[in-house]
Amino acid sequence: AIQGQSYTSNTITTDKTIVVGARPFDPEIDIIKLLEQSNLKCTPEITTTFSTVTCVGKLPDSITPPTNLALNVEGTKGQKVVFTEQVFTALNLDTGTITGVRKIQAQLYSNPSQLAYVNGTKLDTGKTIQVNAKQISDDDIKKIGTTDTQNPFITFSCNDDKNIVSGTPSTTCIGVLKPGYTISNDLKVGFDSKKIVGTCTVSGQNVNCKDVSVPIIPDTYSLIFITSDKTVISNYKITVVASPVLPRTGGSIIINITGVITISIVSYWVYKRYVKKEIYRD
Repeated sequence: AIQGQSYTSNTITTDKTIVVGARPFDPEIDIIKLLEQSNLKCTPEITTTFSTVTCVGKLPDSITPPTNLALNVEGTKGQKVVFTEQVFTALNLDTGTITGVRKIQAQLYSNPSQLAYVNGTKLDTGKTIQVNAKQISDDDIKKIGTTDTQNPFITFSCNDDKNIVSGTPSTTCIGVLKPGYTISNDLKVGFDSKKIVGTCTVSGQNVNCKDVSVPIIPDTYSLIFITSDKTVISNYKITVVASPVLPRTGGSIIINITGVITISIVSYWVYKRYVKKEIYRD
């Protein structure tokens, strides 16, 4: 200590008293240093699309907590940060639909309506999370074949959406997944509930399913999925129709021959009776 001076928390006492307080939050400085200054953490750090994460941190005592700070995963809307003294929490940050390493961003908003804006003045905090594609769930599968927003496919069809002739053992299904979705490697598909053996491959957002079983009995059938040994019925349907009956080769000849035989028998019977009658007359 310097002779004639004494120190207390946040004050320096000399001949004059000067109060040293916390400075205001400066977004241009403190947002880009938020990871470093607050030990910002988000859980889970490895997550999937269409989900949420929660981020927490603690500002140093030298900075006054702002009342209008918001955090977001890049490409998504902001969520208001709640402070308890220096500790802050941002709940349920949307992970969005884009996969890969995603940045955690922050902004000071002047109006709560700005939180809904995906674009805007947002700065990177230095924190990142890993976002992987979401595997389609049982509920998603049930929406396949509908116009529901939860349908994971942009387009999906089997046998080009055409009827399938009875006796066709299997068909192929193709589809285009919406961004952020994928399917598991062990997924099995089929229309014949007794034989669900079809497999699907994914290339980007494109899905190709082969060996999709088809029942032999004419009727309308729903596409069935097996995920982790659980059977889920979708709303996508195909119609199996009976095989057309073709005319038998030489059918007209058979009819003609039959007619000739019939005529011959009748003629013989008439001739026989007539001949007998004439003999007895004689």
